[in-house]
Amino acid sequence: MQINQLITFLEVVKTGHFREAARRLNLTQPAVSAQIRSLEESLGSALFHRQPVSLTAAGKAFLPHARQMIALAETGRRAVQDSQTTQRGSITVGASSGAALAVLPRMLRYFHGNQPDVRVSVHTLPASTIINGLHEGRLDAGILYGSLEDTELVRQVLLYDRFVLITPYDHTLAIHSYLSMDELKTTPLISLTPETPERQLLNRLFSVKGIQPETAIELSSVEEVKRSVRLKLGIAIVPRLSLDDELDRDLRWIYLTGSDEQFPVVLLRPRDQHLSPTLHHFLEDIRGIYPSPWND
Repeated sequence: MQINQLITFLEVVKTGHFREAARRLNLTQPAVSAQIRSLEESLGSALFHRQPVSLTAAGKAFLPHARQMIALAETGRRAVQDSQTTQRGSITVGASSGAALAVLPRMLRYFHGNQPDVRVSVHTLPASTIINGLHEGRLDAGILYGSLEDTELVRQVLLYDRFVLITPYDHTLAIHSYLSMDELKTTPLISLTPETPERQLLNRLFSVKGIQPETAIELSSVEEVKRSVRLKLGIAIVPRLSLDDELDRDLRWIYLTGSDEQFPVVLLRPRDQHLSPTLHHFLEDIRGIYPSPWND
């Protein structure tokens, strides 16, 4: 069993096609088929049904172990890299756009001041890419909104947030400090795209209240949403903690009545992750910054 066979196996699982997996891995389709066949022979069982491509029972049983082996190999690679530098190590974090604005400024200020020898690399990514990155060992931790259920990940609630309405100061609604969500039934909103955790949480909140909001523009990040509001292209509902008291003071913030529901900002990491000394210190420091219990 070889690492490249495991990588190919996971790519076929992800794409659902041998040809597409070959394209993404820059291999020929026969090469992908040969790697999968060799892996199946070493395990003594077929991992895929071929037409259409889907996991067999053995393939489903093998999948979490393949992810763990790839993640462990990636951890080992990083440990070797860290040992060859003067730095204490590096951490790679993926965050959704809203969660990045809510959590990362405080976190990065802390590490810059207290752990200058730790390099923290942050990537703003879609939630699905964060989850895949954690499973495949490309990310050490993920930060996003919501209460994701994934038995292969450990979840820590960092803090709680709520939604607010933002408008330009000369908008007709800007005279309000508080506004009922019912008053937004017929108001087109600038929104995040449907796959983002923030949009999914907001849709759930509207659904509970029986409201079907109108969408004027869909954008992929909270910063793009705020910029569009500044350009007076419309108004938007965003997480409160994604707004900075200084940088966003040119926007009018309006609290929404009848929407007292708070939602968590969570840190995720692989349950069976091998903790390097650097990652161990990172997680301990996070517990100090956000002293919340770990939720298994």
